[in-house]
Parts: sequence; C-alpha cells; structure tokens
Amino acid sequence: MDNILQNSESTVPPATMQDGHDPYLSDSEDEDDSAPRIKDPTTGARIRVQDATGIILRFSANVSTSQEGSRHSSALFRFETIPESRKTQTQFICTVTLPPGPQVPPVSGPPSTSRAYARRMACYRMCNELFERGLMDPQLFPRSSKTIGQKGIPDVSRTLDTTDEDLIATISPQINAGNKQTGVHGYSRKKPEFWENTMALKSDILYPTIISAEGQEPYGPLVLLTRAPLHCMSSLRLFDSGFRIPVELKPGAMFDVDAERLHDLHRYTIRIFRSIVNKPLICPLEEMPYFLAPLKTSWPGFHRRQVDHWHINEVINDIPWDLVKLAADNWVTELNTENLEASLEDAIVQDRWIEYTRRYYALKLRPDLTPLSKPARVDSPVSFPLTTLECINLSCAARSRV
Repeated sequence: MDNILQNSESTVPPATMQDGHDPYLSDSEDEDDSAPRIKDPTTGARIRVQDATGIILRFSANVSTSQEGSRHSSALFRFETIPESRKTQTQFICTVTLPPGPQVPPVSGPPSTSRAYARRMACYRMCNELFERGLMDPQLFPRSSKTIGQKGIPDVSRTLDTTDEDLIATISPQINAGNKQTGVHGYSRKKPEFWENTMALKSDILYPTIISAEGQEPYGPLVLLTRAPLHCMSSLRLFDSGFRIPVELKPGAMFDVDAERLHDLHRYTIRIFRSIVNKPLICPLEEMPYFLAPLKTSWPGFHRRQVDHWHINEVINDIPWDLVKLAADNWVTELNTENLEASLEDAIVQDRWIEYTRRYYALKLRPDLTPLSKPARVDSPVSFPLTTLECINLSCAARSRV
C-alpha cells in the first residue's frame, strides 16, 4: 500500500498480498446498468471500472509467481502527461505493461484529468483484453452482493439477475406443495450458466478447446468451439471396457470465423451427433451452444505437454476446413478403388446407401479372402464371424461404401 501511495506507477505486488475480494458497491453503483462491465460466462460475475485496478494487481502477482520465482522490476503503470491548453485541463494517459508470461502487448487508456481514473480505465481495457484472449480466470472476478449469503456463503439457488422477491415467489409454491402432499421438498436442478450466457453472444469470434484422448487405440484430437472462453479444466478420465482413458483439455488461440465457415461448422456438428445417436437431429444455427471440428495430428500442442500455461497455440490453420465442408455436404463417400489401402485408413464402412444404419470399423484389408471364405482363420485379427472389411476383397471393393 505504501508503494502505491508513494509511487503512482507501482510495481508488481507480492503473491502473498492479502486483500478483500468482495468489493463495496454503493446503491448508485449497483443500480447503474449503463456503466461498462465485463461479464464472466462461467460464474456470471462482473468486472466494473472501479474493480479493474485491483484485478490487474492480483493478476500480475500471480504471473510473477508462476515464472519460477522471477520478479518483474519494471513499472506496472506508466503515465503520459498532456499539458493543459486554453480549452482543456492537464490530462493523463496510463499504460499497463504486464510481467513476462502472457503474450499480451501493453494497453493504454483514454486521456483523463485524474491519474487514478486514467489508471482505472487502462486496467479495465487490460482486463477486457485478457478476457477476450481467454486468460482471465473466473476466480479473479469479484463476487456480486446478490450471490453472497448473509455469512459470506454463495447462494447457489439464485442468479445475478434474480431478486429476493422473485426467488421467494419461485420457491414458496414448491415448498407448500411438497408439505401438503408428501412432506418432501423439491428443489430445482442447478444448471451451468455458461451455456445460457454464451447463447446471448452474437460474435464472430470462437474460442477453441482441444480434446485429446490417449487409450489403447490412437484417437484423433477434437476441437470444441465456444462463443466465450471456456474455463480451464483439469484432465478427465473415461473408462471403456475396464480400461482407463485420460482426456486432456487444452485451450487454443481464439480466431475469427466468417459466415461460410460457421455454416460448415454447424452442419458438421449436426453430422457428428447424427452419427453418434444414429437418429435425425435438427438444431438451428442460432441455438447452437458450441461447435465441433477435427484437428490435424500435426498440431504443435498435440504431442507435447504444455509447460508454459500462458502460451496458447494457434489452431485455425490446423483445422482441415476442406474435410469439414466435405463431411457437412455428404454423409457418405465412395471408397477410392485406385488407392484402397489409403482410403481405408481410420475409416468406418457401411454396406448400404442409408444414413442411419449399422457401421463397422475397417480393421484390415485382406485381398486373399472373398465373401464366401470361412470366417474362422488362425491369422484373423477377430475370432467372431467377419463383420468388418476382412471379408471384402479387391473384386468387390468398388461396391463398398465408407
């Protein structure tokens, strides 16, 4: 505190800084809906201009701690003075420079007649820049007074836009009905607010999350594209036939998408879910909470673990947009008989021109067999009747469909 009072430029505070994370908001500040704010889609919390300076100080302290104990000795805030003239007073422009780590360029605020307000506006713009890059952790957002109970415990049954009167009016009929009939109270299921908050966003920016699984068989990476940055989550574990499959979630750099590619992503995602449930599904583009896309295995972050969590790799050039459009336009394609082995690599085959039918994995190509060959062979990779492409030789491969 002495450092901030004596030097307005300030240095990065230590990570052991003790501060209150719940801001004080007067009635006028809490009711001012026209004031600029940044809303976190995960928790629904908001960053106002008066909260930005403390958040940047806390963010800078976390960055300095993550860089192996190195400290950022240069000034965090720098001011530029605009001399007064006949028509204007002396103004100040503040520039925020973060410590080494996140690859974010310095951000300057608008001119202001006060150093404190110039610093606030510069910090608010830096918070917005970090949020758009997906680097703003939801825990850095200040909790709203509407989501905190009387003893400081978050009340999970209400949202930021729900008043006490609305909450009581919603819960009371449920409690009364439960007491009159069985005496058991019913509580509505809590749903994640992230998807509802992102549905209201009409932006051309998509935030990728790369999903990679490592099991007994190799799996290709998949990209989950959302309209808002998804909170960084730890690895998951799936279990298939008793085997544990670790699933890694890695963030990717955001990118702009045009209307044509967005339309292809929409149809590709619908195609993926239709093939999974094997039923017709319809969802308008405006109601899609997220999109799916394939990713090349040559993506730089696929085969190596992410050591520097501040570094985010680009993914837009590693998405095969031609294959996305091909899968969106056609639910089936013919096998290439001229290069059959290459076309059967990592392929799923079916034997009829019907979209919703049974499919099979192509395990191996056996040119020495025919559909009339006996299924039980010593050198066969399967011991059950051949339902895969083993029983298809080169003579009938032209009639097969993938």
